[in-house]
Amino acid sequence: MVAAAASLGTDVVAAEVAEALRIAGIRSILLRGPSIARHVYGKGEFREYFDVDLLVAPSAMAQAERILADHGFAHSAVLGQRSDDRPPWSRTWERVSDGRNVDLHTIIVGVGVEPEQLWALLIEDVEPVEVVRTRLEGLNAHATAVVIALHAAHHGSDVRKPLHDLARAIERFPQPTWEAAAALAERLAATSAFAAGLRLIPAGAELAYRLQLRNDASAEVMLRAGGAPPMALGFEWLTHVPGFRAKARLVAGKVVPDTEFMRAWSPLARRGRVGLAAAYGLRVLWLAWHAIPGLLAWSRAHKSARYPRR
Repeated sequence: MVAAAASLGTDVVAAEVAEALRIAGIRSILLRGPSIARHVYGKGEFREYFDVDLLVAPSAMAQAERILADHGFAHSAVLGQRSDDRPPWSRTWERVSDGRNVDLHTIIVGVGVEPEQLWALLIEDVEPVEVVRTRLEGLNAHATAVVIALHAAHHGSDVRKPLHDLARAIERFPQPTWEAAAALAERLAATSAFAAGLRLIPAGAELAYRLQLRNDASAEVMLRAGGAPPMALGFEWLTHVPGFRAKARLVAGKVVPDTEFMRAWSPLARRGRVGLAAAYGLRVLWLAWHAIPGLLAWSRAHKSARYPRR
């Protein structure tokens, strides 16, 4: 009952925010939550969710964030939002008054095309979804299948809910829907992550075989799908940062981040100057503890990575 009430509250927020965006002339796509539930969960079946995931056009992002601020939301510092760090997959907005979260996306993890092209492709695959008596825009079946597989690849084998969604989607969607999903994944330059997500469960591996999906994946896709330990993805990103000085700046910024980062990273850092100083000390210890396992995981993925031929 508690989870059902929380999901209903999330629906109310989704309707509130999407309607406010619509009134301002901004289209948004509901990526998960009720958009997934209506496709792969039957009548009387329940899927819990606690935040709102909305995709907006990159050109509308700034205005959308102003509207969220007008509705009482404040941007929550997401770890890794330095300008030289791995790009965040969303910007999280929280409202203290009711504890609700909205994640605004212009990208989806695993997609290789630019945000503008992602928007242009997915907006062609929207269909209406009713959320607490409000008509929103969700995704059709085959686009939802892509989102579900990419979500599984993003979180890997250690997070159960995306895998549960994936198992249900494989059971519910017919082969033609998955063929259309594979074609959309190809247009999104997301085939590797799409296939990696499917292969996380036996039924998905069989489906990937029937769809004749390539078995190639970048180190990043392999790390995410394999449940990368802390710092492994950071080592992978470091290989993409050009030049020694830029790499050194990034590493220094990870060892001694700014105070906003620290307060998001550790509750101890929110307890005044003494707590902040103690949190910095703990961060050095945390990095030292996780560096070797993260480096080893990255090294294994890097050696095993197979990239598609161009």
